[in-house]
Amino acid sequence: MPDKSIPLMPLKKVLFPRQEIVLQIFEDRYKEMLTYCAENNVEFGVVLIDYGEEVGGEAIPHGVGTTVKIREIVPTRNNRILLTGYGDKRFQINTNVSHLPYPQADVSFNLPTDLHENKSNSVISPNALFDMIWESYIEVLTMRDALASSWRKIPDARPNVHKFCNQVGAITEGYAPDLLRQDLLSTYDSEQRLPVANVLLQKAKTKIKKQLNFLQATRFGGTNRN
Repeated sequence: MPDKSIPLMPLKKVLFPRQEIVLQIFEDRYKEMLTYCAENNVEFGVVLIDYGEEVGGEAIPHGVGTTVKIREIVPTRNNRILLTGYGDKRFQINTNVSHLPYPQADVSFNLPTDLHENKSNSVISPNALFDMIWESYIEVLTMRDALASSWRKIPDARPNVHKFCNQVGAITEGYAPDLLRQDLLSTYDSEQRLPVANVLLQKAKTKIKKQLNFLQATRFGGTNRN
């Protein structure tokens, strides 16, 4: 896919391909942006803020983000817009971000890993590192379901390396530092992505275990607050 200019939404959020996203839009500049995207069937990009704030200012984003495929745009009673969608493609920002009438920049979609994403040699081969990472991934999925009192079918097939790492990035939102998740999004080489994914899963397991222990304590006798 050739380079092109796309609208951007710098947020305090890291979005991965295939990850669900829900946003409440209230700034006029982003309402204008969404109108343009809807009328012209254009995706916009979500990028983690490196410096600045989400509201009002000209935030400086990190260099790699993910486009959003819009599912639905619904006006709400409080003069806001509710957007639902999901992450589509990773991109790299190639120019300075302009901010009028809304943030936008020239981006490239031909990231080194994505060019080879569908080749058979990008499928994870059995090795000790991946066995450990896969076990941690399944454990995090199971613990997340326990927190939410829900159930899902545990995957039994090993996915493409980059799809797997993107899944790790998505499920660790809220349970691991966003800067580390941004590192995973920004890392191009598959062999380098796996160790980052492993660190994310270990941090997520630690945090979720604490939440599960607290939940269990409140169900059976309360917690010690002294």
